[in-house]
Amino acid sequence: MFGIPQEKTKGPSYSPTTLIIYVSGENGKEPLKRTIEEYKAEILYDYQNFNSIAVKIPSDKTIEESIEYFENVEGVIMVNRDQINQLC
Repeated sequence: MFGIPQEKTKGPSYSPTTLIIYVSGENGKEPLKRTIEEYKAEILYDYQNFNSIAVKIPSDKTIEESIEYFENVEGVIMVNRDQINQLC
């Protein structure tokens, strides 16, 4: 490899408190937004070009239980952990 040597990572890193939730275009985001509020999560970013919302989960919930919860919300098509990438 040319240039400055880079440390090898073990794989992607993920935020311990942030999820990206994708919804179908048919249902829109409003039902998900109500559910986020009921769950006491915080909307970090509402993506305008995608049917998705970034949320910070409440401190009394685990990332795993939050993923399971949001995966069962009507209209949600995918829930991903927020990946952290290092830029050199």
